[in-house]
Amino acid sequence: MKKFYRILAYIKPYYGYAGLNVIFNLLTIVFSLFSFALLIPFLNLLFGINDLVIEKPELAFNTKSLLDSLNYEISQVIITSGKVQALVYICIILIIAFFLRNFARFFAMYCMANVRIGAIKGIRNDIYKKLLILPLSFFTKHKKGDIIARVTTDVQEVEYSIMNYLEMIIRDPVTIIAYFAFMISMSPQLTVFVIIILPITGLIIGRIGKSLRKQSKIGMTKFAGLLSTIEESISGLRIIKAFNAIDYSDKKFSDANNDYSSLLTWIYRRRDLSSPLSEFLSSVVIVIVLWFGGKMVLSDNPTIHAADFITYIVVFSQIIPPAKTFAQGFYSIQKGIASA
Repeated sequence: MKKFYRILAYIKPYYGYAGLNVIFNLLTIVFSLFSFALLIPFLNLLFGINDLVIEKPELAFNTKSLLDSLNYEISQVIITSGKVQALVYICIILIIAFFLRNFARFFAMYCMANVRIGAIKGIRNDIYKKLLILPLSFFTKHKKGDIIARVTTDVQEVEYSIMNYLEMIIRDPVTIIAYFAFMISMSPQLTVFVIIILPITGLIIGRIGKSLRKQSKIGMTKFAGLLSTIEESISGLRIIKAFNAIDYSDKKFSDANNDYSSLLTWIYRRRDLSSPLSEFLSSVVIVIVLWFGGKMVLSDNPTIHAADFITYIVVFSQIIPPAKTFAQGFYSIQKGIASA
């Protein structure tokens, strides 16, 4: 992780943009949770479960207070204008909430672009400055192909593998924590059950990630060897032709290229496994939660109502995309660290 923190040091000149990114991501989470909270009165209205709230609840910064306030406002609309008008009222607020959520999400990505590109620019500049001050003996000991690979390919790998997932490191954990807090406020018992079964999926994903980092580092070394072979062949082309060693050089490069391609295929397949694997495991978890929560709803003394349970499942399903992105980002970061 030392290499990872060293890469993050290049973000310092762009802390302002990073801070704005965090703020807009937090707004995205707030608007998302607000839209989810609106589903409960919406479903209660459709199912005919209308316990009208006549007394205005006290405002507090928690989920229960938010739901009570929404129920009160909707109850006032039902009393004055009827259920159909209340349904229109809820739909309009949902549209506004969705718009604000995506508006905040856009500006979060807008700010992150400056951080990502600026950090990579700093890495390239430092590498080039380092090359200029290195002693000449360094260039005699190391192959030119390996040096060029570090300046070009390895930097691109860091940009793709780490910088593209940099926002995920901050956004997704906060999103998951906020959603879990919302779920706990709705059903602590069901959320505890979810927390117990989720680590199993994390252990499976973690085991795959460890092997990916090791093989990615080997892959970078093999690619540097390919570039060195090309550079040596171009520089010594006259000697190769003079000694009629074209077939030998071609076979040498072909063997190295085949080894690198086979390893790269293994790495890509292992990385691509993260998305379907996490999706399948998440689907299994959702089915288990449906079974366990359904029993709670259908019991003689239900601890969670049907509308609340449906909303709970919707919120829980929204944890899957950031969890999948986090899993994919974990593999990519492991691959990028190997290039650092």
